[in-house]
Formats: sequence, C-alpha cells, structure tokens
Amino acid sequence: MKMINHQPATVHKPFSAYALATEVQDATRWLHISGQVGADSEGKPVEGVEGQLEAIFFKLGEILAEAGMDRTNLVKITIFLTRAEDVGVMREVRDRFMAGHLCASSLLIVAGLSSPNWLAEVEAVAAA
Repeated sequence: MKMINHQPATVHKPFSAYALATEVQDATRWLHISGQVGADSEGKPVEGVEGQLEAIFFKLGEILAEAGMDRTNLVKITIFLTRAEDVGVMREVRDRFMAGHLCASSLLIVAGLSSPNWLAEVEAVAAA
C-alpha cells in the first residue's frame, strides 16, 4: 500500500500537523475505528482532557496493533472536543502519538458527547 499526501500550491498550508488530503493506492484492507473516548481499562473516565486524550490514542494504537497495523497506516482521523480551549493540548498529544506521520484530519468542537464525562472522542480510518 502507498499513501500520498496532497498539498496544492494554491491552497494554504494545514493549521497544524496533518495533511490536507491523503490518497491511498493499492490497499487490500481497510480498518474503520469507532469513536474512542478517554476511559481506563475498566471503562471509567480518565481524569482531565490530557489524560483522556492519552487514553484515546493509546487505545487507537492497541486497536491498530490488533489488526496488524500501526500509526503509519492511519489515513484519516476525526477528533471531537467539547471545549475549544483544549485544542492546544489535543495537538500535543496527537502529535506525540503520530510521531511525524501525517494523514487527513478533521477537528470538531461539539456541544457534548454521549456522556458529560467525556471531553474528547477520536475515530479513525486505516488502510494496509
């Protein structure tokens, strides 16, 4: 499988570490990862947005590994935050997890998630 990121010269650069578009060639497997929230191994909310984001990206890594993939297989991530002031910490946690890998990304600030305990949720698509 080959992934190609696209950045047209006529379009502004991304606002942080993501690709404007990611093209996938010759993929034989696709993995759609449901929205993950910041729960510990018992399903209880982790304290604070940074802790929740760390738990979310840890789970993404575990799910990818279960499928025989890793972060470099991520094609698209969608991040939902309930507070705009958490964008900076989200970028720090995401960038640590992604370790330089760029893929398409969307960020939404939403009024709420399925429980008021959740401050963030991330869903993803990977290909191999």
